[in-house]
Amino acid sequence: MENDAFETITIADWTQVYDLPEVKQGTALFRGQANDTWGLKTSLEREFERLEIHEDYFLHKERALLVEFRRRAHLYTRDLPDHDDVVGWLALMQHHSAPTRLLDFSYSFFVASHFAFSTSSGNSAIWAIDDLWLRTCLDPQAFMREESLNAQSQLANKKLSLYHEEYKGGGRPNDLSNAILMIEPTRQI
Repeated sequence: MENDAFETITIADWTQVYDLPEVKQGTALFRGQANDTWGLKTSLEREFERLEIHEDYFLHKERALLVEFRRRAHLYTRDLPDHDDVVGWLALMQHHSAPTRLLDFSYSFFVASHFAFSTSSGNSAIWAIDDLWLRTCLDPQAFMREESLNAQSQLANKKLSLYHEEYKGGGRPNDLSNAILMIEPTRQI
């Protein structure tokens, strides 16, 4: 990908990985993708594109997926999020391979490598984003990590619940933008 904001590094063998400062210093978040031509898109975006669903119906369809998943989730696990915890439900959906608006990153280069190579049939990609840079872009007081992440999760739950209710028949809110919220689960799935 040619872009001034990104640097592309091609490695030929695993020994070069250990020389990357992001891996050595543990200062990045990593995302592995099976195809090096994919941009950073969620599984929900890719699925809607594949099905040619117009963006005015994204919220309506996302809500329908969420409702159906909630109806059946008890068949697969007893440890369910609270009904109003939309982010928790989306995380559980993603864990069970349902398409969601979440875009997973890991603190581990090797976890990202697993996702990049496990289903790849060609060139894979691993995205790295500087953790501190991202946190300060999202919240200037990023050093209060737990409070900041909880606030972002609460904001995401509030907005998504509101949007799902208001646009359950279709349509798109004017203020729905390509916002990035850094959300870490309060408990691991």
